Amino acid sequence: MPIRSLPLLASLLVCLLAGCERFISVQGGTSILSSYFGGTNLVLARIGQELLWGSYSWYPLLGGRDVSVFGDEEALLGAAANWLR
Repeated sequence: MPIRSLPLLASLLVCLLAGCERFISVQGGTSILSSYFGGTNLVLARIGQELLWGSYSWYPLLGGRDVSVFGDEEALLGAAANWLR
């Protein structure tokens, strides 16, 4: 993919995220970006600096969202299944 296409892809990603109310993300950049938009963000985080430094405590300040952090896929999928009920 040419470098000149990256701004277009980033704009497309932001437009898609802006239309969502519920997010499932993994730790890192995607969880931060997903936290900028209103709604609920379920984050899969196992090990990393975010957990060591308590970064997830300030994620709701980015967009006034509900952020829940899960250490395994089963718990995250269980929470996501509650969305469908």
